[in-house]
Amino acid sequence: MKKYLMIICLVCVALAMAVAAYATPIPGSINELTNGNFANGWTSWEHGSGLAFGMAAPGYGRAVHCNGPDPNNPNALLLRQVVDETKNPLWNWSMNQKEIDLMADIRCVWSAEGDIPHPLSTISFRFDWWGPQWNGSEIRPMLPTGAPAPAEAWSQWVTYGFSPNGNGIWRTVNPFVQDKQVLQWDGKPFQPRWLSVEVLIDQKPGEFVWVDNLNLTAKCIPEPMSLALGFMGLGSVVGLRRFVKK
Repeated sequence: MKKYLMIICLVCVALAMAVAAYATPIPGSINELTNGNFANGWTSWEHGSGLAFGMAAPGYGRAVHCNGPDPNNPNALLLRQVVDETKNPLWNWSMNQKEIDLMADIRCVWSAEGDIPHPLSTISFRFDWWGPQWNGSEIRPMLPTGAPAPAEAWSQWVTYGFSPNGNGIWRTVNPFVQDKQVLQWDGKPFQPRWLSVEVLIDQKPGEFVWVDNLNLTAKCIPEPMSLALGFMGLGSVVGLRRFVKK
């Protein structure tokens, strides 16, 4: 009976840890996004001309929203920041894989009148990163001309819509859920120094979409194969010691 109780307790602890991993930033890391809550305006952010600030809700200060879609400028609704991951206290050059987590608060407000039966707006998140040749660079990746270098790899957009009963309600989203497989290079786990975070706001007429409190945390980790080899090595040492004692 005690054995079964112990198993149940272990399962409960594992589930609790999984929930915590989903709902909270990576422990020990810092928010790599400068001014992720927009309290100081656009500090460190690149932004399109179609974005603006507003008092979204009590406690949410200067959240970002659309100032109106611009059909002549597809980047008008894009928010972007490039970060140097070596500034993170959990950076480790000897590792070859990263665990990353991005969280944000989003909100949509629409009128109950008119011909809009449900919210049509969406908000999307994506990571871009640069390859090994940029890992030794102390400055942001730049072309010889002095222009910013385009990212060399990227994850797909993760897009969120809004439910019909969520009018004006803030919710926290966790687009990549500490996905250890997001960052790769040539099909292999990779730990880039330079990472770009993008937010795309697709705000439909008659609706307002808000984003606030973006939080990017990361941790360098060994890839699963390295861990497996480490455990095998440890098991071999233990087995050898037992054999010698015999």
